[in-house]
Amino acid sequence: MVPVLLASTEQSAEQIMLRALSAAARVSRDHLRTGELVDEDIRRLKRAQSILEVAPLYVLVPTVFTDGQLAEHARRLVREHHVRLIGVDGLEAMGPGLSLGQAAWALKTLARELAAPVIVTAPLRAVSRRPRWMPALEDLHDEVAFAADIVILVHREDAYDRTSRPMEADLVVAKARSSRPAIAADIAFQPHYTRFTDIATT
Repeated sequence: MVPVLLASTEQSAEQIMLRALSAAARVSRDHLRTGELVDEDIRRLKRAQSILEVAPLYVLVPTVFTDGQLAEHARRLVREHHVRLIGVDGLEAMGPGLSLGQAAWALKTLARELAAPVIVTAPLRAVSRRPRWMPALEDLHDEVAFAADIVILVHREDAYDRTSRPMEADLVVAKARSSRPAIAADIAFQPHYTRFTDIATT
């Protein structure tokens, strides 16, 4: 397993682990919350829990964090636990006092320093008015788009029209420094498990 650091100001550690358990066990989050579980759910949860308990996932969930605080944690975990991937849930939460562009460049610098990919979620500036509501690179903040080596936009038509391709998604590779932009279609979105998967496995 690849050791991972996940930093989030959007969710608590309990919410993150609930999502991870739901996705790994393929048990509905609603059923986890209410306790409405059948025997097969319990078997799946036990298997998933045994995997997650030993998974090298390190979670950082401050109410607000600075790029310096994140860098300090990341350096320590890379040094002590060989973390090889860093996830940041919410670029707009980097601060205080940092613009989206400054936060993006700070994380890019950190990725280069640690030789570890940093994956970040970032907001789009406006809802796209293109056919089928397809997002594009220009919907992302200019400095963020410029700083990123790879930009992947998640597109779900059923978010705008419930009857259009329900529970399907496109991953739009809007920017890739080492390859051409492309669209990876036929990806399934399973909101009850909070996960994306190959459509053939649904």
